[in-house]
Amino acid sequence: MGRVIWGKAGGTTGCWYPLVFAPVTKETAWGGWRLWQRLNRCPRAAKTGEFWEISAFPGMVTKVDVGPLRGIGLDYLAAVDPEGLLGRGKAGLEFPLLVKLIAAEESLSVQVHPDDRTACALGGRGKEEAWYVLHAEPGSRIVCGVKPGTNRRRLAAALERGELPACLRQLPVTTGDFVPIPAGCIHSLGAGVLVLEIQQSADTTYRLYDWGRVDDRGLPRALHIEEGLAAAKLSCRPVVLRPWQQRKLLYHGVHFRITKRRINGRQQQAQDPAAFRIWSVVQGRLLVTAASARLTLERGASLLIPAGVGWWRVEGEAVILETGLADRG
Repeated sequence: MGRVIWGKAGGTTGCWYPLVFAPVTKETAWGGWRLWQRLNRCPRAAKTGEFWEISAFPGMVTKVDVGPLRGIGLDYLAAVDPEGLLGRGKAGLEFPLLVKLIAAEESLSVQVHPDDRTACALGGRGKEEAWYVLHAEPGSRIVCGVKPGTNRRRLAAALERGELPACLRQLPVTTGDFVPIPAGCIHSLGAGVLVLEIQQSADTTYRLYDWGRVDDRGLPRALHIEEGLAAAKLSCRPVVLRPWQQRKLLYHGVHFRITKRRINGRQQQAQDPAAFRIWSVVQGRLLVTAASARLTLERGASLLIPAGVGWWRVEGEAVILETGLADRG
């Protein structure tokens, strides 16, 4: 099995094994309960918009849900044994990625996330992300960049007049689509879309437009026009990959890479001790077995495979997204 992990009381709590976490939910202005039924989830709050599945982000840390490490937060595990969790040579690093599910009962705001350099100048952290569409209702659309010919001056004028939608590149989406959202891309999820989102561990968001939405007191949410204009990369127009266009390597970004794999039957898996992996089930169901745990993964669930796991077994018929850190060669 993997290396030993030391518990909060200083004793051995067990060895590394594939980890599932108890999700942390987040209420939002655009959330609801209806789309969660597609994943057999029953959020307690009526306006639940997000399930954070794997997170070490402050205030939204997920805790292990099964096995000897149950109840221990991901941030703590990364701190006490970074090389066992993240991989050889990773001592001193925080857990770098975040996996969440997002259900848009209403359209999200039109927004942009900064890259690392812009975030350093403005405050916060850079945020690169990607979406896999788990469900899209008929006629659903997303915003993915701005229309060709839109320069910064025209964009600023449209924002000032409240006419931003005329500049937006709005695209239809269907179940099974994959959408990369590099840092700097102006984007929004439309109503009726449920996605798996894989991203940097950050929550820096500059809201440019909110579709005239107000809260229960009749007040609009704050906009971040100056910061958003500084962060926006107007030439960024990602391609929506339809299911028949997808290859094994879906995305190789600045910070992470995503591959698409099909699992058929029973397999033995060997983990590279230099790196962790995340598996997210987008179709089907998997049974995962290791010495310390036996896990069933339904559609929408994600699994963190620490670098120190060694060998483990998987069984089922499923399509997964496998995420790891990007090659920096």
